[in-house]
Amino acid sequence: MEDYHIELTAPCWPGQGKSQRKDTYRHGRCPFTYWLPVDWAYSGCRRVVRGIMRGVGAATLFLGGVKVELTVVEHIDVPELHLYCLSDIHLGSPDCDEDLLMHDIEMIMRDDAARVIINGDLLQYDIKSSRGDVYHQKYPPSQQKRLLRQMLKPIRDKIIAMIGGNHDERRSEEDATPVQDIAEALDVRYLCGEGLFKLQIGTKPNRKPAAYVIYCTHGWTAARLIGGKALNLHRLSDIVLADVYIISHTHTPMIFTDSYFVPDTRNNNVMQVSRYYVNTGSYQRRGNYPITKGLRPTVLGTPLITLSGTQKKVEVKL
Repeated sequence: MEDYHIELTAPCWPGQGKSQRKDTYRHGRCPFTYWLPVDWAYSGCRRVVRGIMRGVGAATLFLGGVKVELTVVEHIDVPELHLYCLSDIHLGSPDCDEDLLMHDIEMIMRDDAARVIINGDLLQYDIKSSRGDVYHQKYPPSQQKRLLRQMLKPIRDKIIAMIGGNHDERRSEEDATPVQDIAEALDVRYLCGEGLFKLQIGTKPNRKPAAYVIYCTHGWTAARLIGGKALNLHRLSDIVLADVYIISHTHTPMIFTDSYFVPDTRNNNVMQVSRYYVNTGSYQRRGNYPITKGLRPTVLGTPLITLSGTQKKVEVKL
């Protein structure tokens, strides 16, 4: 996929002359470059412009010709598939529950029917130019990459793809792509921003595999309430039609469903189709950041998505 580059220039405000500063906001693989006045208003302007970019980013990418690409996964011949989505590990943070992470990885190793999607924020990866606290990380960034690579190596044959999150991808301004580096070292598929997967599982009575479409993205939102987080998750269905939608980022495990009617013009019938929405959890205990923001603790770990190979059936458990 080719990179798209969009450059915007903000006019100088009265009394500011021509003194401007260049800034970049990256939406997936598309960097938006813009110029802002250098004075007391710079930080405020920067927040406003970045807020606008988040809102119009998807539409801009659509107009630029970027579309969701379907990844067809090789047929998996099992009666049912156990799909795990590991995300928001934040390895390197002093609040990362490494014991729980290793427990889940060992569980995946023992499960012959397991497959995994890695969905962003794998590393804390704070650097001097980021908002995080570089001095209180448990491991330096380079060691975080090495450790996670070692942790994931035993299950690399079960990993469908790896997708970056805001903690991973926002380092691209420093030419740091830690998730892509780990994926390449493990010989695992790397996807930037989102993944749309076709999974073919088992064999139905008609001797065809059960096929599922999964849409997965790390996600975004500053919502504090559960309703706002649920609305953000549900809006994934505005992007693409899928059987299961998976989002992360909020550290809030959540499951719900909806359904819609599909006219069958060939057989003059109407079918009711269900969709499943999954917000994954995290491996980050309640530390300094949620304490200072007044956030409640969350349930650690990740939901288990079971996809039947003998019929079209989805089950999700926390």
